[in-house]
Amino acid sequence: AKNLKFKKSEITLLNSPLIDPFTDLIGVPIPVKLTNGRTIMKYARPSWFYKSKILFFDEVNRAPAKTINTILEIVQLRSICGVKIPNLQAIIMAGNEPSEELSADPFEGALADRINFVIKTPNSPDTNYFMNRFDKKIANVVLSWWNEDLDTNQKNAISPRRLEYIGKLLENKEDPFYADISRVMNS
Repeated sequence: AKNLKFKKSEITLLNSPLIDPFTDLIGVPIPVKLTNGRTIMKYARPSWFYKSKILFFDEVNRAPAKTINTILEIVQLRSICGVKIPNLQAIIMAGNEPSEELSADPFEGALADRINFVIKTPNSPDTNYFMNRFDKKIANVVLSWWNEDLDTNQKNAISPRRLEYIGKLLENKEDPFYADISRVMNS
């Protein structure tokens, strides 16, 4: 898998909660008049249908039921309405663990049953990412603060994404107080 190379245009990111199953996945029905006078319906499919090798469904456990039903066929059969997706090689799905704070539900059972493997990522900052993303001094400050000064509950409340926001504020010489989401989440 390390030697796989894909062009950016071959990877499609789909934000699952916002997908319209028809226009974004199935396509828009277009009447086509045949030479014998009959009219049939064809679908004007989204461009990703023809060129994507990888589909990445983000926040899949927040998607509405109609979207999940279409994703089920894509995952199981690599098709939409019985038509094979021509270049599809892989499907990746991401979601948050269920919680009230994130408005995330458990993965739908039929969809979970079709997943080949699960990678659970830790809710902790990646040192290499932070060292490459920020000046060494800022990276060390935010990483040591997270690792040494926070208790377990605080670490659960400050995701790596939130820690990056704090780093950005420090980078811009702004008060990291503004990245404190607890003021809006607990009110």
